[in-house]
Amino acid sequence: MSDDDADGVRAERNQLFAKRLDRNKVWSLDEPAVREILFDPMALRLLDAIRRAPDPIPHAALFDAEIAPPTEVTTRLQRLESIGMIRFDRAAGVSGFTAVDRIIAVYCGDSPESKAHYDRYRKMVTAFNQSLPVIPVDHEEDNLYTDRVHLFTDEERDRVEEAIHRVLREICRVEDKPTAGGPDEPRRTPMRLSIRKSEVAVDGPLLAPVFLFRESMVDSSKKILDSMVDRLTPRQFEVATLLVEGATRAAIASELDVSENTIKSTIRAIYKKLGVASKAEFIRSMTG
Repeated sequence: MSDDDADGVRAERNQLFAKRLDRNKVWSLDEPAVREILFDPMALRLLDAIRRAPDPIPHAALFDAEIAPPTEVTTRLQRLESIGMIRFDRAAGVSGFTAVDRIIAVYCGDSPESKAHYDRYRKMVTAFNQSLPVIPVDHEEDNLYTDRVHLFTDEERDRVEEAIHRVLREICRVEDKPTAGGPDEPRRTPMRLSIRKSEVAVDGPLLAPVFLFRESMVDSSKKILDSMVDRLTPRQFEVATLLVEGATRAAIASELDVSENTIKSTIRAIYKKLGVASKAEFIRSMTG
């Protein structure tokens, strides 16, 4: 197959994936120009700034962001525009760059070369995210959600302790449930909960979310993309997709070459963000 034929097959495949995922465009990890972007944190930081902007962002504003020297910013904007990840919108009231999609979907094949590129990208993202300084945010009075006595049965208390990230919703569920007050009513034990939200502020830009998918993941990927845009990290996207495909924690850990405890923590974070308490509830929300 000639290079032109291969490009045609790739373009047709990407168009099909874009339609199935309901994306404006899909890219492939086997394209050198795409890898050049994905392996360049500076280019991804520019892409992140553009996709987060509510309106087209002018060239000069990207210079002011101090992501890189102006000449390097211009070079990377040209690369992003040349492969269609961004476009310059001249029709709007304020001319500037806009992202083609809020989430960049990139097809990753199953060849050893593709897997090597995939691993390299993941390591780069992990190293970048871990390098960002974190600044604790001072507690404010409105961060105190509850500080009073609630009555739980033993079963309800265990559920709250196992899923503390959704304790507020659980409290509402318990308090809204009518009690019979008869001899069959389960014993309730007083339990005082003081729940305060604590946040952190990241001092620095984030990498644009890039969702790497395989052909076997396309159908479940669409549901995940539709439901979780801007809510999950790239790693969480990937773990969520594998969960929908039916993979166990052990299988996901093996697939991603991380510990099972790491996957367990990732799954807890996914459930927390989506407001679900179990794998069954998560699967229902993704496939129902």
